[in-house]
Amino acid sequence: MVIRSREVGAFRRRWDCDEYRDDRRDVIETLLDPSAPTELRGADLAGITLNSTMAPDFWSAWLHSARLERVDFRFAYLASTLTEATITDCDFTRAVLERATMRHASVTDSLFVQTTLRRVSMDNAQFDRCTFTKARFDGSLLGTTTSGGRGVVFRACDFSGATFTGQEWRQTRFIDCEFRDAVVTKSDFGAARFSGCRFASGFWDPDVIERATFDGDSPRLR
Repeated sequence: MVIRSREVGAFRRRWDCDEYRDDRRDVIETLLDPSAPTELRGADLAGITLNSTMAPDFWSAWLHSARLERVDFRFAYLASTLTEATITDCDFTRAVLERATMRHASVTDSLFVQTTLRRVSMDNAQFDRCTFTKARFDGSLLGTTTSGGRGVVFRACDFSGATFTGQEWRQTRFIDCEFRDAVVTKSDFGAARFSGCRFASGFWDPDVIERATFDGDSPRLR
C-alpha cells in the first residue's frame, strides 16, 4: 500500500493533538518513565518524534536497554539512545534515525525500508534478517561523530537499492546478505568481511573495500 506525503503528515501531526495523547497516555508514560528500561509490545508509534527539540514533551524518552517487539515506528523521527536495546519485528519504514546510537543493540526481523540513517552509531550491534531496501546510510568520515559502526554483524540482511555515503564499517561482518543495486561511496570498510553475500549490479568505489575480505562473490566497482 502506497502512503502519500499528506498521509505521512497526518501520522506525525496526531502526536500534537491533546485528545490523541490522552488516548495514548499509557504508552507515553511508559516511554517517559526513567525508573526502568522501556518495554513495549505491539505499540503504534508511527510518526512520533523522540529526543529532539522539535518535540520537547518527548525529549526524555530515552530507549537505552529497551525491549521493543512489534512496535510501529514508521515515519518516526528518532534521535534516540537505542544502545543495548533488544528490537524484534519492528517497522522503521520511512523513518529518520538521526544521530541515534544503537551500540550493542540486538535487532531481529525488522524493517528499515526507505529509512534514513544519518550519523547513526552502531558499534558491536547485531542485525539478523533485517530489511534495509532503499535505505540511506548518510554520514561523513571527516566529522567527529561516527557514522556506521565497528564490529557490527549483519546476518541474512537485505540491502537492495541501499546507499552508503560517509560510513565507517571497520571489522564489520556481513553474512549471507543481499546488495543488489546498492551504491557505496566515500566510506571505509577496512577489515570488513563479506561471507556468502550477493552483489548483482550496483556500484562501489574501489577505495571503499580495498582492505575488505570477500568469501565468495565481490561487488562491481565504479
